[in-house]
Amino acid sequence: MSNLNTFNLYLLSLKKSFQDRLREKKFKSSNYNVSLGGIQPHRIYESSNIFLIQDLINHDPIILNSVRKFTTNVWKITNLEDDKIKKLHNFSWLPALNIKTEKELGCLIIDQWINNFSNYNEKYWTLDIVTMRLIYWISSYEIIFKNSDLIFRSKVINNIVKQTKHLFKNISLIRGGVDKIKSLAALILVGNSFEQYEEYTQYGLKNLEDELGNFVNKDGFVKSKNPEDLFWTLYFLVLIREWLTLSRKQTPAFVNIYINSLGICFKFLRFSSGDLPLFN
Repeated sequence: MSNLNTFNLYLLSLKKSFQDRLREKKFKSSNYNVSLGGIQPHRIYESSNIFLIQDLINHDPIILNSVRKFTTNVWKITNLEDDKIKKLHNFSWLPALNIKTEKELGCLIIDQWINNFSNYNEKYWTLDIVTMRLIYWISSYEIIFKNSDLIFRSKVINNIVKQTKHLFKNISLIRGGVDKIKSLAALILVGNSFEQYEEYTQYGLKNLEDELGNFVNKDGFVKSKNPEDLFWTLYFLVLIREWLTLSRKQTPAFVNIYINSLGICFKFLRFSSGDLPLFN
């Protein structure tokens, strides 16, 4: 019986490996790249800002020093740890730049990133990286979009549309939980920010309600029983509510209900110092 189970697991592993290779081949095809094109939005709205995502900003001195030292050549760096490379490509450092003195630097590096990675790349277009890159780019409105060159703005917007379509087409590959909630939040933000793409907000909210129903129990605690998952679920729900408010859109009742129930659980878990308890 044990040998049979092992053999079945082996077959499942082979099947998954084959499906993954087929998917990668499709993602790298010219037809798939064309399918990610879209209409240039007529308007962009400031639906988020750096202040709202303070807890998501990466102030890692190694990454920031690399950005400032190598500027557009930063994408040629290969000697950073994998985690730092990932954070470099998700642009978690971008909102940490000085808006007054480093706006041009930020725009130059984004422009060079698009020149190098505008099409699907298996390392830098993973769904988690795309999710956070969309949030950081759109939230860095004053760096990227405000008073920027129109050609550059158009280039960035077109690439945001492209990345969003990739995320939308493949969001079902995300297993669920906090990762799924983050990606749905990114779609909601895109829909709030770009005229003619409001359907992403509608899709995101509808699927967010379903995901929360699967991830949060009737007592208002996440089913993973992980306090960190509780915190990030609550955090992104509050972010979504703030984004909707900035966009002058009504917040669905279910968002407020979950914020309230998760908030009660979060308050209960906190130590007097304000820290979450440690967990394995």
